[in-house]
Amino acid sequence: MPWASKLDLFIENPTPVFEILTILKADKIKFVKKSVANHLTDYIKVNPKATHEFIGQLKNTDNEHTLWIIKHATRKHLQIV
Repeated sequence: MPWASKLDLFIENPTPVFEILTILKADKIKFVKKSVANHLTDYIKVNPKATHEFIGQLKNTDNEHTLWIIKHATRKHLQIV
């Protein structure tokens, strides 16, 4: 995630990355939550359509950790919230 170099392969097809983020979406550890949120923030910049759809799927929850991730990831992109 944040320690890796950019892989252009996943910009157009982020599905494998989103599958990993789905596994981590309700993690309780703040470091993990921030990492997932920051990853989504980066993806909004390079593939907004796919990221908006993914975040839309995540919104169907009342899990406080997932909601925190969404809020943090979209803090600079208010149109998603």
